[in-house]
Amino acid sequence: MFLAADVTFNPHALPPLVTALAILLLGLIVVLREKGSRESLLYLSYTLAASTWMFCVSVALFLSLSSEEKAYQWMTIANGGVAMIPAALYHFTVVVMQTDNRNRQFIRFAWAVSSVFLVVTLLTDVLFAGLYHYSWGIFVRFRWPSFLFMGYFMAMSVMTLREYWVVYRSSDRNTTRHRRAKAFLIAFSIGYLGALDFLPALGVPYYPLSSIPMICMLVLVSRTIWQHRLVDITPAFAAREIIDTMNEALIVLDLEGVVRLVNQETCSLLGCREKDLIGRRPVDGMTTCRQFAEQLETIAGKGAARNVEAECGPHNGGYRTFNLSASLMKNHRGEPVATVCLVNDITDRKRAEQEREQLISQLQEANEKLQMLDKMKTNFISTVSHELRTPLTTIKAFVELLLLKQAMPHERRVKLMSTVNVETDRLARLITDLLDLSRIEAGSVKWQFALVSMEDIIQSVIESMGVLFENKGLQVTVEFTPRLPPVSGDRDRLVQVVTNILSNAVKFTPRGGVIHVALRRETAQLAVEISDNGIGIPAEHIDLIFEKFHRSDDVLTAATEGTGLGLAITRQIVEYHGGTIRAVSTQGKGSTFTFSLPLAGAGGTVRTDRETA
Repeated sequence: MFLAADVTFNPHALPPLVTALAILLLGLIVVLREKGSRESLLYLSYTLAASTWMFCVSVALFLSLSSEEKAYQWMTIANGGVAMIPAALYHFTVVVMQTDNRNRQFIRFAWAVSSVFLVVTLLTDVLFAGLYHYSWGIFVRFRWPSFLFMGYFMAMSVMTLREYWVVYRSSDRNTTRHRRAKAFLIAFSIGYLGALDFLPALGVPYYPLSSIPMICMLVLVSRTIWQHRLVDITPAFAAREIIDTMNEALIVLDLEGVVRLVNQETCSLLGCREKDLIGRRPVDGMTTCRQFAEQLETIAGKGAARNVEAECGPHNGGYRTFNLSASLMKNHRGEPVATVCLVNDITDRKRAEQEREQLISQLQEANEKLQMLDKMKTNFISTVSHELRTPLTTIKAFVELLLLKQAMPHERRVKLMSTVNVETDRLARLITDLLDLSRIEAGSVKWQFALVSMEDIIQSVIESMGVLFENKGLQVTVEFTPRLPPVSGDRDRLVQVVTNILSNAVKFTPRGGVIHVALRRETAQLAVEISDNGIGIPAEHIDLIFEKFHRSDDVLTAATEGTGLGLAITRQIVEYHGGTIRAVSTQGKGSTFTFSLPLAGAGGTVRTDRETA
């Protein structure tokens, strides 16, 4: 499109060329000076559009005497630059004047319309119909659709100047904001005089003087930017930027309790939009944190507070805790004008503190339990030592007596041997309990699971213990729900469970007492209940009777033989079968032990014969 041989010197092409280079240079200087700020980049977009317009007009004038076709193409590109000027300048204006938040939709509309006109200009001939020839050169000929673009250009020009005018009238005099708005209003008002260059496109023999107003505008804008900059234009703008980058939520309320200022952190923290809060009381705008809003109003009414905790929620799935501090803002005469509140979300910190306290409490409980277990273990060792020593001492003494007195009467000999046999059984039971508990905990027990009838197990245990019941004069009653289904379990171990519980009942039920055994179905389980009217269990020990090494230090209980391992073994067996065991007792009135087992095929854990604990 551009060959040096086609260029013919035209003095009328020099002013737009110089203007284009000056505008582009200014845009680059601003970007470098303001370190690539949003405002400077938007101003660069405007200068690119304007310099494209002026540069392409200059090239077209250089080519007009040698190649009208190429000149027409460059004039088309020039009008493409003009198409982008309204959107670029309007966007720059609302950002610099800090009104972009309320004009976001219109900004998008302006860029969309300019983009449409740019595409139509570059890719079609809808807007243009050849060239006009004047004494100073050529100019593109507008078709009637071009009036749409001219109307859009003029409307955007008015909107842009109106933004400067509104800020100029509304801002306080002798402020940076006021002076800057005035300077930009004058500069761009002069610059828009360059729009008179539309006249030659309409056939009006008007000599294009756009370079003059553009140069004037260039000087004024340069002076304004140099004096007031774009990023730090006013203290208010700088304060706003600082406020919006704070890690704390900032809420400013006037003396009537109405929210006048919030930052981005406030909106994020409370899940509200800025427009929902500004100009409203906290309880009206903070719908997601009404409890916090009420507390905020109370504190604002007092005027000052420090590190007050406030609840907010439920919001985003749960309640949150805020730390709130407030202070009065005063004017130069010392009169209060507003309340400034700073809010921090301390939910995580409070949760960590609570978790720490819970952990400390758990550690204390664990320490107490360890101390108790240590005491129980010591007592257990003492008890086991006593239980082992007692039968061994008796057996050794009686065996020595039998050896020394060979001529002892037969009846006397039989009585001694019977005592040795009883003590041997007692020793064997103790050793068996110790081995059972050790094997179960080590997982070395081989379980033999099969379908078993709990009714048969209970009846066989009662029959085998009949002599014990008779010797102590105890009455045993049985209550079975008819047609009970079987359970899946190890018969020998379940026999051990029933035997241990009944043995305890026999030990702690006085002569002539009653033991009652009930078997019933509870949904998908069988429940076995064994109760007695014995001495009962102290309330402080009811939660510990199934623990290893535990044995009540109650006087009546301590006087009864035993190591306290039976119920620990019982619990291990029941829980391995997928069941539960519990006890209730009233001291002096008796105890009730209940264990439940899942029915066969009722959703319980299926175990094989060789599975271990």
